[in-house]
Amino acid sequence: MVHVLDPQAGETVYDPCCGTGGFLAVAFEHISRNLGSTPAATMLDVLKHDTFFGREKENLVFPIALANLILQGCELIMERLTQIVIFLGR
Repeated sequence: MVHVLDPQAGETVYDPCCGTGGFLAVAFEHISRNLGSTPAATMLDVLKHDTFFGREKENLVFPIALANLILQGCELIMERLTQIVIFLGR
């Protein structure tokens, strides 16, 4: 699905039913690969704060999503997802 949508740096990726975060992890990998081996610091900041958003109804799935993102090497976007969940009062 990610390769069909082909998200680019500077675009927003939103998964309304993020579950374990698989779509977000693959989207992060796709965008990171397109940025190359030495992306600009400003682009990393955009990826970290303004690109990835997810929502999940079940509170118990969120820790699984964080663990999945760690295992996939997506630590960069975890801080933002944690802030969103805290903001939503989860």
